[in-house]
Amino acid sequence: YRRDPRSAPCGGPRPDAALAAGPVACAPADPLSAHVTAHLVVPTLQHSNPRIMPRLEGLLNGIDFWDFDPAGLNGVTGQALFQLTFTLLHRYRLPAAFGIGVDALTGFLKTIEAGYIAENPYHNGIHAADVTQCLHYFLHTLGLARFLKPLDVLACLVAGAVHDYGHPGVSNIFQVATASELAVTYNDASVLENFHVASSFRIMQKHDICSNLTKEQYTYFRGLVIKLVLATDMAKHFEYLGKVEAVVGAFDPEKEEHCHMLMIMMMKCADASNPCRPPKLANYWSHRIMEEFAKQGDLEEKQSLPRSPFCDSAQLGDDSYRLKCQRGFIDFVVRPLYETFCKLVPAAQPCLDQLRQNRAAMDLPSRAPSLAP
Repeated sequence: YRRDPRSAPCGGPRPDAALAAGPVACAPADPLSAHVTAHLVVPTLQHSNPRIMPRLEGLLNGIDFWDFDPAGLNGVTGQALFQLTFTLLHRYRLPAAFGIGVDALTGFLKTIEAGYIAENPYHNGIHAADVTQCLHYFLHTLGLARFLKPLDVLACLVAGAVHDYGHPGVSNIFQVATASELAVTYNDASVLENFHVASSFRIMQKHDICSNLTKEQYTYFRGLVIKLVLATDMAKHFEYLGKVEAVVGAFDPEKEEHCHMLMIMMMKCADASNPCRPPKLANYWSHRIMEEFAKQGDLEEKQSLPRSPFCDSAQLGDDSYRLKCQRGFIDFVVRPLYETFCKLVPAAQPCLDQLRQNRAAMDLPSRAPSLAP
């Protein structure tokens, strides 16, 4: 098979183009690794609290499934993002493939997790863990890793972990309206996304996790991580969706741009996956985002700015207000996104089916549980 910067000793051949022509017809992926997930994680916690190891092992055994709960993992360890990302990277054998030492990886991931603002109701390390797990679900459970090289998988998981690093809990619109330091630095363009990825690469340099990549590999990896994180800017959502629509029906894994569009779609779907999760998780996250919106609204009012839509803290406890926000988000953003994703990846249909069930329940308030965190 063609060797390229994404290749590594652990990589296998990508499928023949004929197998991928048209929609990506995925079967369950081959086993990721002979490594036992829990065994990989034990050394990181044995010295602090060995009593939690059985619970940790049980939670991590669920990372292949759509109903995985990162908040539950965080409740046990207090470091959901570190434990989950560290585990997944080793399951794909990526540290061994690219010469990433345990100490360097541990330092990098713990620094990233510490940079997430825990006080943010939504944009915190638990959300980053949620997105990273969702990417793993697409890669492994839906089998999309078979279309990618190891360096692509590394970029996907790292991008998921860092994609909201240092998020201040307010939107790009707020940053620009207040002429914040970040808005000035990044010229009002994808302000937070540029901040997240630039800051994360500074941390990568500090911990030297890319030191054993060739120059060509590093250039490719860096460019792909930047591309994936910037794709989470909702201001460009429909632009990306249009580009993906052009690939549907003609997907060719031998074309790098097609593989990149697949990964961009995975990233966008992972970032917006909350309404597609089982009802308990979907409702948990919807309450979280509404709380963060309300905090932004209060900041806007203090600065004599108009409150952004659905940022009214006075209506925070009104479940009909929350459901109205979720209906709009699903109808105009998430459902079209997942419908397009399913055209490309039919194996993702159960995710779309769950979204439709959740959306239907919102029209029957007595059946829409209010699960405030």
